[in-house]
Amino acid sequence: MAKKKSTTNKIRLTVCGLYVAQIFFLTCGFYQFTVEGKGTDFYSCFTGIFYSISSGNVQVAIQAIIVALIPMLGFLIFSFDKKRNIKNIYGVLSSVLVVFLIIGLTEMHLGWGSVLSIILYFPIVFLSSMGIFSNIVDAKNKATYSNR
Repeated sequence: MAKKKSTTNKIRLTVCGLYVAQIFFLTCGFYQFTVEGKGTDFYSCFTGIFYSISSGNVQVAIQAIIVALIPMLGFLIFSFDKKRNIKNIYGVLSSVLVVFLIIGLTEMHLGWGSVLSIILYFPIVFLSSMGIFSNIVDAKNKATYSNR
């Protein structure tokens, strides 16, 4: 007999997929620079990390590395943490942090990758907060059915 998938597991897998999309958006046009006579150039987050390290701008390099690491760590945490609420707390707190880091890092010269990334962090916050409550409900249901 097939095991019924819980709501918590569905939310966890959905957030894993959103984090994979976030990692893809890091490689897209993250920063937008307008060069006179040349037009508009777009740079990915990884290109921004390379150029900021090579120019010696440590603060921008650290911010860009944190922006790149948060979705990678989020994917790993949501992949391996199946029972606890640590993944959901990480999803809420890191998403709020990274939205402010992206806005501060790009100085409102947002490329299409960073815009889509910011938009996708809102469902991650919503699903992570739903996951917290879903985890509590699953635990109560498990305790109720085990007492019978």
